[in-house]
Amino acid sequence: MTSTFENPFINYNAAKMSISDISSLWCDPLPYLEASGIINEVFLKSPDPIIMVGGRGSGKTMYLRYWSYKVLIERLLEQEHVNILSESSNFGGTSIYLRIEGSTLKEFDGVLLEKQQWNSLFIHFFELSVAVRYIDFLKSIESFTESEIISKILFEIAQIFNVHEDLDTIPKLQKFINTKITELDSYRTNLPFNKELKLNSILYSSNQLIKSIPLIFKNNIKEFSSHIFFITIDEYENFSIEQQRVVNTYIKFADENLSFRISMRPAGFKTYDTVNTEDFIKEGNDYTLLNFDRYNMDHRNKKYKEFLNDMCRKRIKHVNPNLTEDFLQIQNYLMRDENLNNEIANLSVKNKSKKILKQYLRRKISDKDLILLQNSDNLLMEMLNIIWYNRSEEITSAQINDAMNSYLRDGESPLKKKYKLDYADKYRYTLTLLILSALKTKKSFYSFNTFSYISNNNPRFFINLCAETFQEAYFTKGKLFITDLPISESIQSEAAYSNAKNELKEAGKISKFGSQIRRFILNIGNTFKNWQTDPKARYPETNQFSVDLDRLTPASRSAFMECLKWSIIIEKENLQRVTPGSPLNQIYTLNKIFCPLFSISYRTRGGYNMQISPEQMSDLFLENDFIIPVGSIERMKKIENISKKQFKLNFNEEE
Repeated sequence: MTSTFENPFINYNAAKMSISDISSLWCDPLPYLEASGIINEVFLKSPDPIIMVGGRGSGKTMYLRYWSYKVLIERLLEQEHVNILSESSNFGGTSIYLRIEGSTLKEFDGVLLEKQQWNSLFIHFFELSVAVRYIDFLKSIESFTESEIISKILFEIAQIFNVHEDLDTIPKLQKFINTKITELDSYRTNLPFNKELKLNSILYSSNQLIKSIPLIFKNNIKEFSSHIFFITIDEYENFSIEQQRVVNTYIKFADENLSFRISMRPAGFKTYDTVNTEDFIKEGNDYTLLNFDRYNMDHRNKKYKEFLNDMCRKRIKHVNPNLTEDFLQIQNYLMRDENLNNEIANLSVKNKSKKILKQYLRRKISDKDLILLQNSDNLLMEMLNIIWYNRSEEITSAQINDAMNSYLRDGESPLKKKYKLDYADKYRYTLTLLILSALKTKKSFYSFNTFSYISNNNPRFFINLCAETFQEAYFTKGKLFITDLPISESIQSEAAYSNAKNELKEAGKISKFGSQIRRFILNIGNTFKNWQTDPKARYPETNQFSVDLDRLTPASRSAFMECLKWSIIIEKENLQRVTPGSPLNQIYTLNKIFCPLFSISYRTRGGYNMQISPEQMSDLFLENDFIIPVGSIERMKKIENISKKQFKLNFNEEE
């Protein structure tokens, strides 16, 4: 069993998967998504357009391909004694999946033609691209349809094309349409070398093919008489403004015969306008929005984790069908949670306590009082004691020691409850980061829980983390590594670091602002690290920020929008306060997949969110090694105006 184990997390890109793999590995994300409603039930039945938004790897392509006619027919063929046409009609509709390469779309632009001419060529291309996929669909049901009906359909389609040549078979019709597309490709390719070149072809206008061909299917195949056909467009963010105006117009006039299912990345809409500049499409009126980045976050990511468990189980079983149930559970490979106490205790660093004290102790202290702050058995507690001692001269080392011992031995210190809150809940992760920073040691990132958080609600990121982990485990121990589970913390952490480093490298390759985006990641990541290791822990685990986009320079705003599009920056769904008591504002965070690079916290907790000025944002994109000082200018001014009595830590208040 173990000698044949294969890595279940490699070579599975939804855009390149086979039809059978799509069907076998399908995990429905909608039960786990916020506000998904009953989308599955209406996906092929409702004429209302649906637009799906999510970062790369969020599962959009897998979802669209699963509902395409190719996968649905494949699923029906696996059943015995099934009438394909009748069963297909029961779905309520047919989805025609369409993904156009960005490089192809860019060819419908330039100075060689007027804007309206390019738009006409694009419409011609779009109509033909959809038409050839309609004919592919007809081919897939040909063997289940009477030959007389197929002949009649072909005859009527030929009339739409206004051709008199013999198109009495599906291959002939496919060849005819593909020839038209090839002619257009040749024209675009040669136009730069011959500006007088003419396209010797009649251009098809909007809906001439897209709406007409489905009506022919509906009128001739009784099972499809009430059918809806859906044009399913993937990667809509690649369409230009003018191209989106064209498709937005199609969306605006969707009906009971033809509608749209579209996916795109965040900030993928370049415009909401239609070709009529006085009209636009509006969420709720013209389309329903489904966000693939918004998993139900209740109960510590519970729903997202359930989805990941289901997804991993299917992948492991798909490539290793003989494994027993225990070996199908991803948590058995990764362990469920990290253990911060063990992580610190197992550090092989000499003089740990001495180095921590040297790094962080800010007040003068006698040797006798210093002993009261120390705890050789628990450096996390010792670090908390130092923070308390640094924060206020109103508290003594004896009081801190009493609070610690009361917590450990159920004593009577009035500070016991606060000590428990700070140690067990509020500052535990911060204490770990401070210790590791003093010891110049990277934070370890391991466990199913940690991977679920740093994958940032993105299944592809989680798959990549698992792929790297399994590959490293196999490299270290061979295929027998599953006899010694869970995989070690060090292997998992190295995989997380390697994956983050690769994501940084890929960010630098983004065609627009790639080098600036890479610089931004480094600068904002190091800024968060600086804030999270503040000796007084004033900004514990700060990893979110706010910025006024309207005040940014055009270049900074454009670079920022590219960060959103590529999920480098994640926009929080709900407005939040930058600081307690401040007005509600839009909050952003660096994608948590980068946390291992900087040894920073992936957790989101209340408190202070960084307010970044337009000037600072420009520097984050443009300057090397730019770090925003701990505490913004506005924040520091407020602190200076607060009296010492107000600012000191009130140890008698319960938090």
